[in-house]
Order: sequence, then C-alpha cells, then structure tokens
Amino acid sequence: VALKKELANLRQVVRLVESGDAKSGIEQLQCSAENEKAKDKEMIRKLKAKVKDLQIAHENEKEQLMTAMEKEVESLMAEERKAFDKEKEKLERSVAKAKKKSNTK
Repeated sequence: VALKKELANLRQVVRLVESGDAKSGIEQLQCSAENEKAKDKEMIRKLKAKVKDLQIAHENEKEQLMTAMEKEVESLMAEERKAFDKEKEKLERSVAKAKKKSNTK
C-alpha cells in the first residue's frame, strides 16, 4: 500500500516536471519524503512504546510467578516441618517408653 502511494506520488511529480513545472514537482517530492519520514518516526515511537509495555508486562509476570513459587515452597516447607515435628514427637514418646521400661526392670 505504501509503495503504491509512493509510486502515485512519483507519477504526479513526473507529470509536473514534464509539464514544465519542475519546481512544484521537486517541492511535492520533498514534501512527500518529509511526510514519509514523519510517519516512520511515529511508527518507530509507537513500536518502542509497545516494546517497553511488553517488557513491563514480562517483568510483572515474572514477579507474579516468583511470588507464587515462593508461596508454594513455603507451603511445602511448612508441610514437611509439620510431618517432621510429628515424627519427632512420636520417636520421643517411643524413647520415653523405652526408658521407662528399662528403668522398671
């Protein structure tokens, strides 16, 4: 689409030059080039903004993932600690019973 517009502009410039109005043709060509340059700058600005937004979104997603992973690890550690404490208590009771038994003999 952009190439078709540029081609149409060039044809119009050629017609102006052929009709003897070279100055208008050159001015129109320069104006067209400046407009394209401005459009390109605007497109680059928008693309940079989009990239920045995507980077921010990626960082936010990464932080959310890390937070979720930390919570999961904390939960697993709490479960393991609870199981360990339960097993420790069970073993301590067994040791206490064994001592009591050995003291009564």
